[in-house]
Amino acid sequence: MLSGAVNMELNNVVSNKSSVYLALSFRRLCLATVSLPLVSLLFCFITAYIFQQDDIHETHCRVYNILPSISAITGVSPQRYLWRISIALHIGPRLVIASVYHSYYYKILKNIEDVPLQITGSRLLNLCYWLNIAEIAALSGVTYISNRENYCAFDAISAVCVILYLSQFHRSLVVKHSQNDINSVNSNTFDKRYKKNISAVHEKIFIVFMISSLTYMLTAVRLGRLITPNAQSLQYKQVLFMTSLVSTIFLIIFFLKHRLLCHDLAFSWFSLCEYVIAFANMGFHITVVSDFPEEQLIVGHGLPAVKID
Repeated sequence: MLSGAVNMELNNVVSNKSSVYLALSFRRLCLATVSLPLVSLLFCFITAYIFQQDDIHETHCRVYNILPSISAITGVSPQRYLWRISIALHIGPRLVIASVYHSYYYKILKNIEDVPLQITGSRLLNLCYWLNIAEIAALSGVTYISNRENYCAFDAISAVCVILYLSQFHRSLVVKHSQNDINSVNSNTFDKRYKKNISAVHEKIFIVFMISSLTYMLTAVRLGRLITPNAQSLQYKQVLFMTSLVSTIFLIIFFLKHRLLCHDLAFSWFSLCEYVIAFANMGFHITVVSDFPEEQLIVGHGLPAVKID
């Protein structure tokens, strides 16, 4: 990754055999990366709210609800396919950005003469990097393991299991009532079990996402205070982190009110907190454009070798 000024200087010194195949603005890449889930989320919300209100407003307690959760609007069809495509395109650049940030802070730490400060910064940097990776992995999990899923594949597997079971121990029953029994057992037993298990997996991955996201934000803020205290992006990160933290506290409160007490509109307030957290998370990550305003990603041949830390 080279800044615009360095890139122009390199163009003057490289040999005639060198060539640049791609020079991509890192700032534009970051903006496009954040825009993908933002635009997709807004599209899913508007279309689902207009055309699929009955599907997205269903809740655990079946109480009055006016604001659907993110899982609801991105779990119905066809919105789920748009959301999954946007996240698939979003994840690759996120990994690149995480690596760039790691190299950026590592180079700053190398120039710090205070050894204890350098050691503390290195530990925070490594923790920050892996928490970022964990957040990205959890985002993939909650996206592709939905709590509103098509269970046809599980139904097919369940049907095969029932057939084998009945053929092994109740051969006469298979001859007389095979189709009816298979449908009955499959719908009443296996389908419910798989739905419950998948929903539980989705909830656990969502918890992992929330924890990794908040701890990553906290670590990034501490790292910024330590080595780049005057950076403009640090001020934004602190505000967005506090917004996410406060919203998470209220999210837990409203979740418990909904699950344990079944209060009207509790799930709507839960969903509102969820949207605030999502937008604060996107805003936190878009602060990267303040740290890398003019840098570019270069793909070329015959360019001078540049050591990457």
